[in-house]
Amino acid sequence: MKKIISAVLALCLVGGTMPFIDNYSHDSSFTVYAEDYTEVTEGDLTYAVYSDHAEVIGCDRYAEGDLVIPSEVNGVPVTRIKSNTSYQSSIFANCPLLNSIAMPDTITELGQYTFYNCENLKNIKLSNNLSIINYCAFSGCSNLTNIELPNSLSIIYDSAFRGCEKLENIVIPNGITEISDYSFSNCSSLQSITIPGTIEVIGVRAFQKCKNLTTISLPDSISEIYEGAFEECEKLENINFPEGLKVIKSYAFANCKELQINSLPDSINEIGNQAFYNCLMLKSINIPTNVKQIGSQAFAYCQNMETLNFQEGLKEIGSSAFYYCKNIKKSNFLIA
Repeated sequence: MKKIISAVLALCLVGGTMPFIDNYSHDSSFTVYAEDYTEVTEGDLTYAVYSDHAEVIGCDRYAEGDLVIPSEVNGVPVTRIKSNTSYQSSIFANCPLLNSIAMPDTITELGQYTFYNCENLKNIKLSNNLSIINYCAFSGCSNLTNIELPNSLSIIYDSAFRGCEKLENIVIPNGITEISDYSFSNCSSLQSITIPGTIEVIGVRAFQKCKNLTTISLPDSISEIYEGAFEECEKLENINFPEGLKVIKSYAFANCKELQINSLPDSINEIGNQAFYNCLMLKSINIPTNVKQIGSQAFAYCQNMETLNFQEGLKEIGSSAFYYCKNIKKSNFLIA
């Protein structure tokens, strides 16, 4: 085999082009590549087997029922489910007949789009040594009801659970520092979310349209809530804003019609455009001293707002910031 591969490389150096040796083995389930791995198919799964590990690189689109990924293939551990650049080429994407998947503890990374749009997938057992969940890994798994994230996780990338419409509860493990953009957007059945004290940033539209989320507790480590983070969480009533929170970006709580808050922490220095737009149940708000500017339409259509207090640090109020707050009865303006 070494002589054959050497000959192929020699041809390439001379001027020929031959990226791999196709179907060299007499066994049709094997393909030997010049990149030093062997392609192996066992059951519904296909693997790239290297000298020290294996990766899942393919799955039969008509695989059905309960799928178990083995801990090893050809004597080496299965450590990764390969990433793909688009959902069309993803390994398990659009496998309509899978109900559950169990992973071995040898797997440390899930690639992009891994289980994208597996509409009938209900349960996943993740590896206890998983460190990375990549972009859109579970996006569109509309029947996924239960998933336990292991403490080994260090990164959850954008849109990882976007559109998991039946997911009801999620516990984010310690060690993760950011809830990435769109991570749980459109998880319309999500009722509770546990956020650890290591989280510093809640990303763009991270929980947008989580329409059954009623209460959220933010740890003291949170410093920024990005654009649209809780936009259209229509049943969200209670949220604590920890001391140390500095930025509430545009649309962060827009159309949270049940939200009730009285004050913001003194650490706040930025309230973005439409940050609390159409929050109908807001009745009183105290703007902290460190806030220099309130964005355009920041509190527009807060129709039950009755009391406003502005501190002397405020320098600018954006256009229509309190538009249609028609029930304001008491206000205290101390603009520098």
